[in-house]
Amino acid sequence: SSSSNVRSREGEEAMPTEDLQENKRLCIGAVAVDEAPDDLICSYESSLAMKAATPSEVIRSKWTEINKLDGFELFVRQDYDQRHQRRLMKVYEHTWVVGVKDSGELKARLTCCDYNDGEEVPGKFCPTPSSIAVRVFEAVSLIKGYHERHSDVVSAFPHAPEEADVFMQAPKEWMEAHGKTRAMGCWRLVRSLYGRRTAGGNFRDFFEKTVKEVKNTDFDRCPEEPCLYRDKISDVALLHHVDDEKTHGPDKLHDGILDEIERQLLTKRGDRMISGSKDQYLGRTKYRFTTKDSD
Repeated sequence: SSSSNVRSREGEEAMPTEDLQENKRLCIGAVAVDEAPDDLICSYESSLAMKAATPSEVIRSKWTEINKLDGFELFVRQDYDQRHQRRLMKVYEHTWVVGVKDSGELKARLTCCDYNDGEEVPGKFCPTPSSIAVRVFEAVSLIKGYHERHSDVVSAFPHAPEEADVFMQAPKEWMEAHGKTRAMGCWRLVRSLYGRRTAGGNFRDFFEKTVKEVKNTDFDRCPEEPCLYRDKISDVALLHHVDDEKTHGPDKLHDGILDEIERQLLTKRGDRMISGSKDQYLGRTKYRFTTKDSD
């Protein structure tokens, strides 16, 4: 209701709590926290945590996301006459997706409503490594005595340029703060935003370009595993699953190459996997047990 500032998406019923506990990654329906009928928020985490969030906390998490995207220089502010120019260019809508991190922090993500219409879109291909590639990578690390590192690219897709002319309706919060109305304001996306069908492919191309341009290296991409790269000079190897990296190599050269990559990619670098340590990679806990370690 408008008095509580919470309502369900029209035509959808809330999912029972027991079903949510069985699968917390399901979209449980939209919850709006303001009066805009198209301003929908989907929770992909615990419904109980989402219900505990206040409207002011949700608004704060939205502004954190808007400011972060502004820091990436993701968009160019542009005015347009909706009645005239909407006939000349496509303006995508947006959706806010809100969830709760493992830490309990509320996280809002702005996504572009570039829905799949069944047509193939050039440039949207984004491969992922096979399970065999992951196991072989880990086996080579153990055989050679290399320490692995698991890293995560923060806000991966906005790193990559948007190749097409893409216009998106600006968020209501941003328009109100800048004195804009829905009919007179939009963003031109100059970097890739979540929800764009080409965003994954754009980031994959940007990631490969970054790796291959690291100075004093000669990285080759494996012809059989397009997510696997190896530097013929240092023997450092890198396997990536979209924004999750797994790397190994001689420690000094390994860390130096990661330093160079992180000049272009905002990354959370994991600790070295030494004997007796464990870490998470793609939802699995990895343990390292070996007596052989490289210098």
